[in-house]
Amino acid sequence: MRLTGSRLTMRTISALHAALVTTLVLVTCWSRYSRNRRAGALMARGATPQDAVRKLKTVEGLTTAPILRDFSESLGIELPITNGIVEALEGRPIGHVIADFMRRPPTGE
Repeated sequence: MRLTGSRLTMRTISALHAALVTTLVLVTCWSRYSRNRRAGALMARGATPQDAVRKLKTVEGLTTAPILRDFSESLGIELPITNGIVEALEGRPIGHVIADFMRRPPTGE
């Protein structure tokens, strides 16, 4: 019985973790209070990442995106959206990033 209870607990924890991550992603993308969203809006209007940091003070995604890219590459995991975000943060025109992304062949992801 204890093993079953442990499995149930781990399943519950996994489900709660997935719900939390989903909620955080939705808030980051859609909340008008999200620093990452506001930074993206500023950059869409021509601001540099450095301009966004000067205005907002803290923008977590600007530092975590390159770390996530490097980590995923070290594991052999392809994250095309993260790679595109990093390219844009490094100054590549967003239109080029989007065009390359849209030319990718469909996969099972």
